[in-house]
Amino acid sequence: MRNRCATCERLLQHLNDRRFVTGTDLGKELKISRAAVHKHIESLKASGLPVDGISGRGYRLARGVVPMDEAAIRDRLDERSTDLVSKIIVECIVDSTSSRLLQLSASESIHGVVCITESQPAGRGRRGRHWIATPFTNLLMSVGWVYESWPRDITGLSVAVGISLIEAIRSLDIDGLGMKWPNDLVIDGKKTGGILIEVSGESTGRCTVVVGLGINVRMGGDDGRSIDQPWTDLETVRGQAVNRNELAAACLSALCRMLQAFPEAGFEPWRIKWADVDVLTGETVSITTHQNGVSTEGVVTGLDTTGALLVDVKGQGIRSLLSGEVSVRAR
Repeated sequence: MRNRCATCERLLQHLNDRRFVTGTDLGKELKISRAAVHKHIESLKASGLPVDGISGRGYRLARGVVPMDEAAIRDRLDERSTDLVSKIIVECIVDSTSSRLLQLSASESIHGVVCITESQPAGRGRRGRHWIATPFTNLLMSVGWVYESWPRDITGLSVAVGISLIEAIRSLDIDGLGMKWPNDLVIDGKKTGGILIEVSGESTGRCTVVVGLGINVRMGGDDGRSIDQPWTDLETVRGQAVNRNELAAACLSALCRMLQAFPEAGFEPWRIKWADVDVLTGETVSITTHQNGVSTEGVVTGLDTTGALLVDVKGQGIRSLLSGEVSVRAR
C-alpha cells in the first residue's frame, strides 16, 4: 500500500514546526487548489502526522516533528556504506516495511533496498505479534539483502544485527543499550527496539534476507499504554531530541557493513562482542517451546558458535536453543 503520493511528499517539504503556512500559499507552491491542499493535509493527518491547523493562520507541523527524508539519510551514510544502499523508499504509511520489500522481491532484486515508513498499522514483531509505534516519531525500517548462496552461521544473524544497531546508536552518544536474545534491544530491562528477520530461498541457491527493525525514538502516551511490557524510548534516555534521519543513517550504515561482511566473517566476530551487550547470561529464564507450549526454567550460560542460546536446565544439563523454536523470558 503506497500512500505517500508526490503531492503529499512536496507538501511535507513546505511544512515546518516554526511557522504557519496558509492553504492559499501552499496551493500556490504546489500548483493545486486550496481545497486540494486541505484534502492532502487530512490524508497526512489520517496517517498519524501531527499537523496544527488554525483558521486564518494555516498549517504547521507539531513542534519537533521532522519527517523522514531520503536525501537527508543518504547525506549521512558513511563512505563505506553509500554504494551498498541501492534504493531508499520512504512512505507515509505501509502495512509493514518488511512485507513491502517481500512483495517487491517478486518482481526485482531487493539487494540493498531500504523501506522506511512513518506509520505501519500492520507492523509485525516476532511470532506474529503487533508492533506498536507512534506515527512520525519512531524509526520503522526494513533492509533487503541477497546472497548468492546461504551464509554459514545464518542462525546468528539476528544477534549480529542487534549488536550492529547498538553500536550505531552508541555512536550518537546514547548509552545503556543491551540485547535480550534473540531480537530485543533493551535499556534497564525495558524494551527499546525489536528485530524481525525473514529469510527465503532454495537451500542450494540464492538466499534473500529482509531485516526489519523498530526503534522507539519518542513514544506517545496513548500508544505506550497499549504495550504489554516495560518499555522506554531513546529521547527519554538521552534527555533531548534525537534526529531520526541521523539515526536511520547510522543504523543503515552499520547494518549494510555487517550484511556485506557476514558470509566471509561468519558469526564468530559477533559472538565475541556478545558479552558487551548481553543482558541474560546468569539470569534464570522461563523457556516456552513453540511446538507444544511446554515451559521449563533454566539459567542462561551464553551463546554457542552458531548464535543459539545456551541454558542450563535443571535435570537436563546444557540445552542449545534456537530462536525459531522457543520464547525466553527472564524470571
